Amino acid sequence: FFRRAVLEDEPGDAYLAKQLLSENGFQFILTSTLEEAISAFGESPFDLVLLDLGLPDSHGIQTFTDFRSAWPSAAVLVWTGLEDKNLGSELIRLGARGYIVKTFLTFSSGKELGELCRKALRSKPTIIC
Repeated sequence: FFRRAVLEDEPGDAYLAKQLLSENGFQFILTSTLEEAISAFGESPFDLVLLDLGLPDSHGIQTFTDFRSAWPSAAVLVWTGLEDKNLGSELIRLGARGYIVKTFLTFSSGKELGELCRKALRSKPTIIC
């Protein structure tokens, strides 16, 4: 049994993630704040998390580092609107398994996102900017 989560506060982006991931057989729990995600993790750890860097209660690299401090074993794919390869490289250095700029994904990107999730679970970091 695998547990996965999407941390996303924008309804349109959350819907896109849900659609793309369900096409690949992934089922995710949706949370919209870092506090909610950490609380949900307390029940049982997740193996994969799609993490937005801009949440109502956290922003930027601090979102990743705070999440990582609470749950270092989770594979984290950063999913963001920030097109910044330097930030992506820094997050990979800090342990993220991928950095995906949301504008590069559309409703026809399900196969690509599914493959990125599978790579993240196999510990293969990827930057898509």
